[in-house]
Amino acid sequence: MFWEIRPNPLRNPQTKGFGEYVAQGADWKTLCEKRLAAAAAAAPRLAHLQKSWGVPAYDYRFTPDQYPKHLTLKGKTARGLPEYGVVGASPAAWVASARVAAIIERFEPDRFNFIPFTVATASGSPVLDYCFWQPAEFIHTETVLFDRSGYQLATAPDGRTYWSQPWREEQPPLILDAAKVAGRHWLTTGNWGGPTHRLISDELKQALGDFLPPYLTLVEARAVAR
Repeated sequence: MFWEIRPNPLRNPQTKGFGEYVAQGADWKTLCEKRLAAAAAAAPRLAHLQKSWGVPAYDYRFTPDQYPKHLTLKGKTARGLPEYGVVGASPAAWVASARVAAIIERFEPDRFNFIPFTVATASGSPVLDYCFWQPAEFIHTETVLFDRSGYQLATAPDGRTYWSQPWREEQPPLILDAAKVAGRHWLTTGNWGGPTHRLISDELKQALGDFLPPYLTLVEARAVAR
């Protein structure tokens, strides 16, 4: 069984994402531009998407010198800092605690690029270990059976057809191609300009425990034989 990570419709509007907890230093923008330039040079055809959407650069592995090594908390306490979240909208700005990163790496070795950094209050204590998290592969939308997952075909102004999910009070679960998710525990599916989904196996869910911030939730997905 798999689970999809979705925005929590019942979230507290006061809930803050990871990026709201940390101060982005003067070097944050400089390092972001450095990552963009490196990714664009490695994959020129995707450069405009990386810049406009902030999507991870799957064709290029970011390096530690392209990220800050330490972030300072805006508040006086580290209590309540999410173990999983995103800092801004720059490419590969997803973050995970060192605990979460180690568990995912155990289940999915070498499929993600984890770059360590530390987080602390202005006084320097306590110091928490985190990782910037870049998916190092791209799983195409064929993994999701859209016609069985409540999506409908729509036509863009340029004539291109795409899968659209109509808004509903309760969205149906994703139906997955069992052959394409066999042996996997964490998947990021999608294509450039199409729906994207983050999925975790039940086994990995049990190992991670309560790792999601309140503004995200897990919804059951189903893997079936085609």
